[in-house]
Amino acid sequence: PLTQAKGPALPDRPSVAVMPFEELGGNPDETGFSDGLAADIITELSRSGTITVVGRHESQSPALVGASVQEIGRILAVRYVLSGTIRRAGDRGRITAELLDVGTGRPCWSERYDRPLVDLFAVQDELAHAIVGIVEPILHRAEMDRISRSPPKDLQPHELMLRAWRLSDQGYEEGNRAAQRDCEEAIRRDPDYSDAHSQLAWILWYGAMNGWTDDPYGTLREALDQAERGWSLNSKDYDALGARGALLVSLGRYDAAERIGEDLARKFPGHAHATMYRGEILGSLGRHEEALDLVQHSMAINPQHDQWHWMYRGMCLFCLERTAEAIHALEQFRTLSKFPFVRLFLAAAYAAAGRDEEARAEVEALGPDAGKLAAAASFLYREPKDRDRLLKWARRAGLPG
Repeated sequence: PLTQAKGPALPDRPSVAVMPFEELGGNPDETGFSDGLAADIITELSRSGTITVVGRHESQSPALVGASVQEIGRILAVRYVLSGTIRRAGDRGRITAELLDVGTGRPCWSERYDRPLVDLFAVQDELAHAIVGIVEPILHRAEMDRISRSPPKDLQPHELMLRAWRLSDQGYEEGNRAAQRDCEEAIRRDPDYSDAHSQLAWILWYGAMNGWTDDPYGTLREALDQAERGWSLNSKDYDALGARGALLVSLGRYDAAERIGEDLARKFPGHAHATMYRGEILGSLGRHEEALDLVQHSMAINPQHDQWHWMYRGMCLFCLERTAEAIHALEQFRTLSKFPFVRLFLAAAYAAAGRDEEARAEVEALGPDAGKLAAAASFLYREPKDRDRLLKWARRAGLPG
């Protein structure tokens, strides 16, 4: 009953209820499309393996009709509610979707889709993929924000992983090491928790890219082991698959990395983060035009995209000799995160643009460990011309070596 004082306990993972999409001004007999859309979204979110999704029967209970988002969250034990509306005009429809935070009642995301409603099953399938492709990364970002406001004691493995994600994304060595400890603790508590293995793989990759290890190849091999472990535990973990691709490039296993890019396209079509990872892999393999299109498409799918989209966009543009655009993208990344290796790219881009003073300032800001970052060129690119161009202009800016 809606008057109960307390609902079931909230699960550790991000939890969401997908409510029936409301038909506005339509024929009550036309609810098949709205019911099918909600059901497909539930199915796709459930396949992610990283989100707790309330079943269709529970979220469509008549007892929830007219309930507030807070009541729905309490009764169904979820932190987020996804709802929407459908308005028809002839053979066209306007579909809106909104993700609400139960705690605040405020939207985390909303979008409107205008589509012809001729082939209803095709539209239903397209919209379900599009909505899930953006909702999943937004849920994880919202959960990271929540965890960052929580005391560290008594964190569950999933919460430790989210805190590690937030710490590592800031781009500082000490934060990266703290994030590594959080992931290792999450794995100690739950050795079969795939997300912690895949996040640890990325954290170790950051260490190698930014010169935070004296054994970069050993660190990369350890990172690949973690990514492989995460993928073996959960074949829905796109972060693990993306990390495998990036690490295979870094270790010179380019054909295997290319196959990972194909797997990302096949297994996670329309998913914002999976699309970005595929763009990163193709860019590292020298397919910069395709990579740029993918990164930009990922940014369009998810307007709340994270800073890595700017980094990968800048890398593609630099290799395509679109230097002014590359500088803009790399500067956007630097305002959001402080990873040293962005300074390597900015130094090279500034030097290529004739902005010598700014180029030298970027190298000087790297301090005595600047030379370690030269290894990033060999870790990031298959094509010698891409490696050579980056190092040529970075050394013109004063990079040692």
